[in-house]
Amino acid sequence: MPEHINKAARMGRKLLRLPTKVWGTATETLESIRAIRTQVDALRAQTSGIEREMRDMRSLSEFERDAAAMMHRSRYVGTPMRVVFLVHHPEAWYATQPVYEAMRDADDFEPIVATINRRFPGSGEFRDEEFVHERLNAFNVPHLRFRAHDSFEDLRALRMINPHIVFRQSQWDVDVPPAFSIWQLMDWRVCLIPYELMNLIDNPENGDGTDSAIDSAFHKNAWMIFVANEALAHKAQQGVPALAGRQFRVTGHPKADVLRSMKDAAREPERHFTVLWSAHHSIGDDWTRFGTFPHAWKVMAQLAQSHPSWHIVFSPHPALVSMLDAAQPPLSKAEVQEFWSVWKDLPNTSVIGGGGYESVFVDSDVLLTDGLSWLLEYQFMEKPVVFIEREGHRPFNEFGRRVLDGVHTIHHADEIPHVLETIKHGNTPNLVAQQRKVVDELLPIQGAAHNILNAIRTQIARENACNSPSVTHGDLN
Repeated sequence: MPEHINKAARMGRKLLRLPTKVWGTATETLESIRAIRTQVDALRAQTSGIEREMRDMRSLSEFERDAAAMMHRSRYVGTPMRVVFLVHHPEAWYATQPVYEAMRDADDFEPIVATINRRFPGSGEFRDEEFVHERLNAFNVPHLRFRAHDSFEDLRALRMINPHIVFRQSQWDVDVPPAFSIWQLMDWRVCLIPYELMNLIDNPENGDGTDSAIDSAFHKNAWMIFVANEALAHKAQQGVPALAGRQFRVTGHPKADVLRSMKDAAREPERHFTVLWSAHHSIGDDWTRFGTFPHAWKVMAQLAQSHPSWHIVFSPHPALVSMLDAAQPPLSKAEVQEFWSVWKDLPNTSVIGGGGYESVFVDSDVLLTDGLSWLLEYQFMEKPVVFIEREGHRPFNEFGRRVLDGVHTIHHADEIPHVLETIKHGNTPNLVAQQRKVVDELLPIQGAAHNILNAIRTQIARENACNSPSVTHGDLN
């Protein structure tokens, strides 16, 4: 007989010899356990019922909130139309500036700009309203300041302004204080001009598997989203099944018009060969994985040391700045301190940030980047673009693949000195013709600000026709 069966038999004989008292105690224990299980089952049933009631109450509350928001949004709009621009990202002001200025100069709009805090990757708290305020002052943009410790106090101020329309600068609720999430702005017609000309990659999905570039909660609840071309609108129609992309409007992109005006701007006559180095924030193994700063910065510092007649301008993504401040892995605090110490001590290096990058676009000779937005934007300048492509990044979509036709691609930071030397001496292929094709095909529409204002006017007129009031326009403003 196998040994494990012998052991089981011996154990059984020992149990049979246990005293009656022990068996009785065991029986009582089992009965107690059964009683506890019965009570737990009863509590589970009761809890389940409470949870159902809470879900029903939450659904009712959400229904009431949504119904109230719809009623508020559908009220008759007279003139001037009051529009609030919530600004947390002055680095992307070029996307908004032409629309704000067009509204400022129009009789039927009343634009109001307000600064708010932000929280980019690497930052544990909402901050930087002071910085946003300083940048808008530099742009000569009058503005209100929403900087309360409790953002809901600022939301009450927004309600007092009682706008007809609210613009936010991005779809990312996580970047703005909770009072300015899409869920809190639903009383108003919320609009978006994307901060980038267009999304160039297959974005990471939302938690429910939808496309975060076109089908986030913000997109679903926005009144209008303005996009650069018909292909983007078609993609939204296919990728936003809940609404079939009906909130997307093809108007062209305001930033494209700003970039077109830069191309013909006068350059500084006496200047050194200038490299514009733009570094993305996705330096870890999550999100989009484009950032190469941890590997590139020493190469760039050595390049500046070995080429004292060159000028190298460092333009970090604003989220990279907060990640450097926090020494976000894979960076260490010592490494970040070393970089800033070396970079600031070099006589031929500088740093730019905060938006307003026209002068450096105009006066630089080449863009070196591992990021996305400037891959397309700098092609308006018809100057060389060098893309440091990190292995394993999120794949490019059809627009991103088209953009790559106008850039020189390298695959490691060690290649940077050679490719820049080659460009400096005019020994790389001239891609200006390809860049013109990229720009013309992807951004064919001009006059975006004018188009956006007209799209708003048209939609408001349609809604007003359905909500004609019995009072005068003035009574509602």
